[in-house]
Amino acid sequence: LLVCGLPHAGRFEDLEASCAYANGFSKDSPTVRLFWQAVHAMSEIAKRKLLLFCTGCDRVPILGLQALGFVIASSAAAL
Repeated sequence: LLVCGLPHAGRFEDLEASCAYANGFSKDSPTVRLFWQAVHAMSEIAKRKLLLFCTGCDRVPILGLQALGFVIASSAAAL
């Protein structure tokens, strides 16, 4: 468990509740609302892939998703 993390995808409601927002985003921003709506509708496999993309590991940390320090921020890079 300490090496691999938790075997289930976790409660993404905990991740949403502990998420921080920066650079113009807030929990009520339309983009953020759509993001969380899409995340909550994902299958467990898709949620694991999201974790892998964001953290480099598809497992939930031993302390749960709320321990990730997840931040949603607008990029300052000009695209």
